[in-house]
Amino acid sequence: MIEETTWLGHMMGIREDLHEVLQLQESYSPLVTEPMAKRGAIIRHSLPDQIQPLTELLRLEAGVDAADFLIEGSDGQGRRALVPWVRFGSRSRSPTATKGWYVVFLFRSDGTGAYLALAHASNNSSDGGYTSRSTSETTRLVRWSRDVIANDVRDDTRLSESIQLGTGKLGRSYEATTAISYFYPRSSLPNNETLISDLRFMARLLGLIYSAADAQERTQETSLDVIDAVEAIEESTTGRRRSGQGFGLTPQERRAVELRAMAATIEYLTSNGFSVEDTSSVESYDLKATQNSVCLHVEVKGTTGTLGDVVLTRNEVDHHLACYPNNALFVLSEVRLIRSPVGVVAEGGTLTVKAPWNIEKDRLRPIAFRYRVS
Repeated sequence: MIEETTWLGHMMGIREDLHEVLQLQESYSPLVTEPMAKRGAIIRHSLPDQIQPLTELLRLEAGVDAADFLIEGSDGQGRRALVPWVRFGSRSRSPTATKGWYVVFLFRSDGTGAYLALAHASNNSSDGGYTSRSTSETTRLVRWSRDVIANDVRDDTRLSESIQLGTGKLGRSYEATTAISYFYPRSSLPNNETLISDLRFMARLLGLIYSAADAQERTQETSLDVIDAVEAIEESTTGRRRSGQGFGLTPQERRAVELRAMAATIEYLTSNGFSVEDTSSVESYDLKATQNSVCLHVEVKGTTGTLGDVVLTRNEVDHHLACYPNNALFVLSEVRLIRSPVGVVAEGGTLTVKAPWNIEKDRLRPIAFRYRVS
């Protein structure tokens, strides 16, 4: 067996370690051959050591206490892994790579490139082995995470939601639980300054994920729009600052989403033969849609997230309970925000229609109460 410490020594930087690992991937073997021993030394020692001086920057971006910050690498236990990794994150939230969210370097099996990814643990550990998470679970986790970070990643064209690690079951499971990533081709690895900047940005995204998870646990809500509403109510009534770090929309962004949802709904209704009147400023519903003898009172909601919970006022609920079945709910989800120096506009989205809209009482959940003391 080759002694790994033979290969330890002074390394030039993160870029150089990435390049070295990618070269060694061409000589992959499940056995501890000389190239694999050298790769293991870089993955488990050198590359984490290169990231270590950035601890203070990364932990502050991620909102992690100094004692809770974790950096580690692995190239397999026993047999060498086809896809080695080096990760950082919160030790309490992700004590092992099979739990929680973290930022991770992942290497293509053929050595053609590496990824810096925001990812969730792809496998569960059980009885000394590993089982892949279900498709439904990974889809839910990744969709939720992309909702959380959506406002922060749209302007960076270098980011991608998909990765390709090559052959192997473990690689495919890593691919399924990656929320967003940078890809670094071996032929054109960025310099260390760019890599450090990317690490800091990914740490910031990780902080958004941690913050959103905390807000979910505290409010017992899952929809980011509902969490934002709950925290706004609490902020206005108690003075407590919101726990979120930016996943809520600004007033200008929220207005852009509302306008986009109204426009999409009006387009849908008019294309189906309705005449439409905007009543949002004078009534407890947004649109009046009329076709022959049919008159619908329409509620319109828009969100940058996926389809889920929406926030309704007491007046909206009372009105639509009273006017059913002459009513409808239109929800435009996955709206994209385009920011520029002159402002923000919204585009796209997926329209979901409920007409007539029967507000089932078991689907309503109060998020605030008014209490009369005397």
